Amino acid sequence: MKIQEIIFSNFRQFRGEHKLELDTSTDKPFNIILGNNGFGKTSTYRALNWCLFSEEPRLKSSQNNFSSYRLNFKTSLDMKVGETESVSVKLKLIDSKSEVINIERTEFYKKIADKTSSSPVQLKKILKDEELTISYYDNNGLKELEDNQAEQFLESRIINKSIKDFFFFDGQDIQESVTRNNSSTISNHLDILTSITDMQGVLRNLNSLRKDLLKKVPKSSSGDLQGIIADKILKKNQLHKKTELKTNSLKGLEDSIEKLKNDIIDYEKIISKNQATKELLIMRDNLDTKIQVLRMEYDKIDESNKSDIIGSFASIVLRREIDVFDSIIQEKLENEELP
Repeated sequence: MKIQEIIFSNFRQFRGEHKLELDTSTDKPFNIILGNNGFGKTSTYRALNWCLFSEEPRLKSSQNNFSSYRLNFKTSLDMKVGETESVSVKLKLIDSKSEVINIERTEFYKKIADKTSSSPVQLKKILKDEELTISYYDNNGLKELEDNQAEQFLESRIINKSIKDFFFFDGQDIQESVTRNNSSTISNHLDILTSITDMQGVLRNLNSLRKDLLKKVPKSSSGDLQGIIADKILKKNQLHKKTELKTNSLKGLEDSIEKLKNDIIDYEKIISKNQATKELLIMRDNLDTKIQVLRMEYDKIDESNKSDIIGSFASIVLRREIDVFDSIIQEKLENEELP
């Protein structure tokens, strides 16, 4: 995580808005800020601490004049009674993936009449003591966090307050930093910084889990844990082979069942065609019977009337029966119902 830009707005001697751009290229990994005393080097350091940690190093809380406020002194003098001004510091960070995170901390002041002092007016912080906002983009688009959520994001994603002394310290404050951080504190900070504490906790949990598992392992005649594990692996492989054989057997049965289903469908088609043939034969026999009956009736008729009957009856009755039979045969053939 690199600081790409710092924007001061009415922060101490920075009246109005001032922007400080820093180089984040890999071939220029250092930024050096030079200046005479009183030109804002320490204020820049304080601004970074205030924006990230809501505190300023080496600031006396007992001061009661305007210098105890972060609001620029000249800005406060120009304010009228009842007017409100704000002071803010905004950091633009860039992470290893070149994604930008904006962090801004703001404080509001209102000028009010002083009823208890000879001074005509005084400044008073209003609304909230501070407002913290964080904005960044992720896969779901723009994210904007405020106050408590923003503070939690700073602690978990940017920098933990407990290890800030390893990243932010003033040369004039280095002796106090060393005194404040004894060897035990430095060791704890390094553990947090390198995640050693977390890894030690993981190792403890794994050792505890290993002991619990050893208690549950059945005792063998040899008492050899590796031998027990080897036996378990062998049994597992044997079971796997049995399962594979059963799976292949089931696959063969499924193929046989599918073939039987196809054979049943073919037999059903053959039976259907034979049934249709049987029905046609019955119809043909019925037709032959009708023809015999008609012939017997015909033989009983006088010779003089036979010629008329042949001309009319054959064309009306017999022809109609034969046509019906022919049409049924043709339909059966077209529907492939005959063998």
